[in-house]
Amino acid sequence: MAKFIDKFFGNSKKSELNTSEKSYINLEAEQTEKNVGQQEETIMENSSDEENTEANSRKVANLDLSLNAVMETTVSDFQREFIKEELDELPPVLEGDINIATTYIFDMEDKFEAGIYIRNGLDKPVNLELVPLNIIDKENNIVATKVFNFKELGLVPPMSARPWKLYFEKEIVKVETLNKDDFQIVFDMNIQARETVDIEIENIPENINSGEKQKYMDFLNRLPAIAANEFSISTYNLSKDQEGNLEIILLIRNGNINEASLEKLPIKIITENGQDVVEGVFDLQGQAIKVSPRKAVLHRFIFPSNSLLIEEFDISKCKVIFSS
Repeated sequence: MAKFIDKFFGNSKKSELNTSEKSYINLEAEQTEKNVGQQEETIMENSSDEENTEANSRKVANLDLSLNAVMETTVSDFQREFIKEELDELPPVLEGDINIATTYIFDMEDKFEAGIYIRNGLDKPVNLELVPLNIIDKENNIVATKVFNFKELGLVPPMSARPWKLYFEKEIVKVETLNKDDFQIVFDMNIQARETVDIEIENIPENINSGEKQKYMDFLNRLPAIAANEFSISTYNLSKDQEGNLEIILLIRNGNINEASLEKLPIKIITENGQDVVEGVFDLQGQAIKVSPRKAVLHRFIFPSNSLLIEEFDISKCKVIFSS
C-alpha cells in the first residue's frame, strides 16, 4: 500500500497536471482573474501604418542591464562596463515592445555563434522558454530557423536587457556566410505569449541549513514557468532508504488565484526500459495537501518495500509518472 508522509514539510478544482513543454514567451502575471487565452497579445514590432502611429506615441524604453545568476558571479567589473556601453549603443526599443538585438555573428567552422540582447520594454518580467528564432537577411528572407531553450537565461526584469549567446549549426543555415550587417536574429512571427506567475515555496522548514534550502530554490527556478491557471507536480527527488522503501519528494505548484487541495494522487514508477517498479494511489483522506494561491509546497510520499514489484533496478534512471 502506498503511504503518505504528511510531516515532512508541513483545493484543487479538478486540475490537469502540467506536462506541456510547448511554451514560448511567458509574461509574469499580475493578480488577475483573466483567462490566459484572453491575454495573448502580439508583442512583436509590426510595420502597418496604424501600428506605426501607435509606436510614435510611445516613449523610448530606458533599459537597465540585467545579467542572469551565473553571469552575475563570473563577469568582471570591466566586462560589465563594456556590456553596458554596448547596450547603450544599440538602436532604441519602445516601451511595450520586446525584441532581439544582434551584436555579432562569428563563423565557428561547424556553426555560427551570435551575440544578442533580449530587450524587454514591458512593465512586467518576461520568462523565455522554448522560443523559435529566425535569421533574416536585409530583404526579410528567412535563412535559418531554430527553437532555443532559454531556461538558463532566467527571468528578464521589466525595462531591462539581458545579453546571451546563440549557436546555429551550419546545416540549418541556407547561406554560406553570415554577418551582423547583412543579417539579424528575430522572433518567429508565430511566437506565442502566455501569462505566467512567480511562485514561492511556502513550507521550507526553518531548521534546515542554507545549502539545503538553496537546493530547493534552485530546483524551483529550473522548472518551466507555470501559467496563471495551471497546477503542476514535479519530482524533486526519488531515493531508497536502508529498509528498501521508496521515498519521493514532490514539489507541487499552484498557479491559480484560489487555494488548491490535492486529495488523491496516483503515482507509478518505471525503469528506463518501461518496466513497472511500483504503482499506487495515495488517498490522503483527511490529510489533503493544500497549496495557497501562487505558491508551491514540498511533500514526501513513501512506497513500502513490500509494495515493490521488482527488487533489482537502477533508481537513478527511474521515471515517476502521475497518472492512473
